[in-house]
Amino acid sequence: MIAGKLLSSAVAACVLVGLVACASPVVMPAPSVTATTPVDTSPAVVTVSASTVSVTTKTGVVLEAFDYFTDADAVVALLTDAFGSAPTVEHIPGLEEPGYTSYGWSGFQLQALDAGADAYPPLRVTVVVTSVGDVLISTVDGISVGANADAVAAAHPDTTQEFALTNGPNHYAIRLDETTLTGPTGETYGVYVGLGAEVGGPVTSIAAPQLSLGV
Repeated sequence: MIAGKLLSSAVAACVLVGLVACASPVVMPAPSVTATTPVDTSPAVVTVSASTVSVTTKTGVVLEAFDYFTDADAVVALLTDAFGSAPTVEHIPGLEEPGYTSYGWSGFQLQALDAGADAYPPLRVTVVVTSVGDVLISTVDGISVGANADAVAAAHPDTTQEFALTNGPNHYAIRLDETTLTGPTGETYGVYVGLGAEVGGPVTSIAAPQLSLGV
């Protein structure tokens, strides 16, 4: 009887070992992988307003911005990064207007006015190109150099003046984005973005901030 019990126990053990050996292994699910879209941080547009200049991506994300009271060296560094190259530098002596240091990037110019020009904000920009490299230059209205001047003038009839030049086509002087700036010590300036344009031709220049008369 003892031998029989031992035999039965041995058979049961063998059956148990066999079942364990034949059982399918448990497969753990692989962790899910979520695809991520790379964040676009490439400068694509420089937008000039009467109060600020901003650098944005194609989707409108603001990367950098400055106003016309910002330290000139900081602005030069910012624009050098945006345009991907260092500017040409030249000092322009004052005649009827204050002298300034010009920092130029292929048709985009930052002007840092000389000390003592308190009647003006210390920085201004002028633009005579549609883009600098791959970076588009525009106003807050989406207007760039090269736009149809007649269409822009028609859209802003109350702030457009037409005038004639000797031996040349008539021109428009167009005001955009009129506002008042307050400097760091409380001084105020009535300003706007000024467009130069040829009647029947293109917009030829953007300048800001331009001073409003009587303010």
